[in-house]
Amino acid sequence: MRGFWPRGCSTVLYPARSHTDSAEPIFAMNPTVADRGLTVGVTGFLSPNFHLYGRCENLRPCVEWPLGMGRTRLIYYNLFPTEFHARLDFTADVARHQRYYARAVEEDRGMLESLQHAMASRNFRPGPLSKFENAIHHQLKYYVERMGNTLNAV
Repeated sequence: MRGFWPRGCSTVLYPARSHTDSAEPIFAMNPTVADRGLTVGVTGFLSPNFHLYGRCENLRPCVEWPLGMGRTRLIYYNLFPTEFHARLDFTADVARHQRYYARAVEEDRGMLESLQHAMASRNFRPGPLSKFENAIHHQLKYYVERMGNTLNAV
């Protein structure tokens, strides 16, 4: 299920596994999505720089701030239902999630840097974004506007 909203908002609900090495949840089901099963996945975007990623056991809001040419700060939050915090191994289990995310971000960084370098190639031909890349379009537009203002101020 997809939703495209005014002013650069979008949501996508899709089947996905837990963000863990085994793809199995470490915690129990989040009570708010228990009726959707273990394969619930949701992604949301609110222009200009807020993303939301959800799975069966947690919710991960993410804020992205461009700091300058070639630098972006990603701030991820990892939200779990209150009842999960009472577990004796809660801190260790959260650390397992954090290790997974740190690895995933590093993998994405390499891919994104490679794509950005390829754009400098004389063989690169830009084309229109897919209609399914609405959130990406708003994000890129925001970055260009922020970088343009930064560059003009120099």
